[in-house]
Amino acid sequence: MPISLSRPRNTTNRLCSHNNTIDASGPCALEPQPGMKVVYAKTTIESDRYQVKRLYIGYSDDISVFLNGRILYRGRSAQYFRDPGFLGIINPENDAIYLPLRKGHNELILGVSEIGGGWGFICR
Repeated sequence: MPISLSRPRNTTNRLCSHNNTIDASGPCALEPQPGMKVVYAKTTIESDRYQVKRLYIGYSDDISVFLNGRILYRGRSAQYFRDPGFLGIINPENDAIYLPLRKGHNELILGVSEIGGGWGFICR
């Protein structure tokens, strides 16, 4: 089954965030597939130095992960997608992403997409 994920509208694969808000309609927003809906979650990670940290993540159905405005990961975890018996259940150990944190503030944004059924994410 081919994966068909949306791409950011701009060519730099960046997501715009200004004044503690995400510009979900501007040139950096994701363009979901027809019928899909997208919700964004944003947090700041403070780091005392440059370091790489592992983030365990579970999600349904699609996710795009941005760190400091750059896309790091895109994935799909929809029902039946991983294997014929997969129910699309969110488990924080479904995937792991390595975050290259810089010293100071690091902005993490998740774009979660859904076309039907339940949706959400969990991280640790």
